[in-house]
Amino acid sequence: MSPPPLVYERYAKLVSRGAPDSVDFLNGQWQRDLVEPVIGDRPHYTKAGSGSTTLHIYYQADTATWHIASEVGAGLVFVAAASIAHHPNTVPRSAWMLAKLNAGAVSLEAWPDFEIVTEGPNTEEEPFLLEEIGVDFFLRVQLKTRKVIWFESPAGEVYHSAAKPGGAGGRAKPGKRYCHICHKCFSANNFQTQHLANLHRPTAPSDITCVPDGAGGVHLWWKPPPPPPCGEPELAAFQLRFSIDGGVSWQVGIENTDSPEPCARVGNLSPGHAYLFMVAAINAAGMGDFSPPSPPLHHSPDGITTAVPSLNSILSSPHSSAVSSPLHHSP
Repeated sequence: MSPPPLVYERYAKLVSRGAPDSVDFLNGQWQRDLVEPVIGDRPHYTKAGSGSTTLHIYYQADTATWHIASEVGAGLVFVAAASIAHHPNTVPRSAWMLAKLNAGAVSLEAWPDFEIVTEGPNTEEEPFLLEEIGVDFFLRVQLKTRKVIWFESPAGEVYHSAAKPGGAGGRAKPGKRYCHICHKCFSANNFQTQHLANLHRPTAPSDITCVPDGAGGVHLWWKPPPPPPCGEPELAAFQLRFSIDGGVSWQVGIENTDSPEPCARVGNLSPGHAYLFMVAAINAAGMGDFSPPSPPLHHSPDGITTAVPSLNSILSSPHSSAVSSPLHHSP
């Protein structure tokens, strides 16, 4: 006996909104494509565009990019998002970029008002399917306080996402959240603090190298943690901290580098201090452990001196192609 067909849509709908009037045909409701529901191991949605055009939301696997285009793999791309999220609903809103043609070249422009979201009844009787909200929803979407999601697991069991029972909607039992990496549901009460923290947050970076930039600042490079076995959650950024009292206390130098590149630049160092630096990796599951401290970087009124490799040897390293992120602070 063959298994029942996979249900892609039931009670929910995928909606895009926030596109300006000049391209308002990008706004509206989307349907899962019935002929080719999956492209690049991700959902494929369609809707009517302007005139007789059909628009497609699909994942371009070879570039790890989501597209809204007039054809799959061809045609005019209107919107793009660099993300390996498993569903348009779990692509960060900030990732969607408008493709614009300028002097014959295509450029991407930030589009902060545009979003693609899944809407639905969200009740115990009419819960979301993971196919509707994204199997990676509970990894990538940070639920707001008191926001509860009713969903059906792949096994057909209906759960809510609240940590505790009670509240509106008849939540008689504690909630659960689904982990698409482990392919099972876990207690919502400790999903973030235990499951993600223990299994899916990144390990610590290592081998921090500091090179004075000759302008009162320092370039830093480090070895990033190895990627997880399944490739997810992918590295998103790093946090950098510094100490000027030998590691007794630490201050945040760069809260979030906004880049997975293992490098940064810190400027405006205060003379007369020996600086230590450490970094931690950030992914969708949270921030991991910090690296061991760097060797001391001594910044004197006459300049910066420290026992580090020459700048030329660092620039010839594999990390030298990364673009640094400037930061100015006054410790």
